Amino acid sequence: MEEESLNGTLHAQLANHHQQEAITLADRLKSSNQKSLKDSISLNQRFMFTNELFGGSKKIFNETLDHIEGYETNDEAATYLINNFARPYAWDMNANETKEFLNLVASKFQG
Repeated sequence: MEEESLNGTLHAQLANHHQQEAITLADRLKSSNQKSLKDSISLNQRFMFTNELFGGSKKIFNETLDHIEGYETNDEAATYLINNFARPYAWDMNANETKEFLNLVASKFQG
């Protein structure tokens, strides 16, 4: 009787361990599939965004991308961009390059 109880407990522990392992693996795969914002931007886009949205400053553009990577939500990133760049650099919110950049930023937070 005691052996049956021990086997049942051992089986439950192993099942729980496998379930935790599967969740951990799924989490790792999900996070490894997420590309950084920098990796999502083509060379042509990089030139366009730098010149049209960041006054030609590669440094400011790259620092901005690094900063955005630290945010948890698109709302946080959008607020940062509006307050620090859209207003000071007078972004045309209807321009294709602005829409394209904001869409890339938003896509980072989807999924």
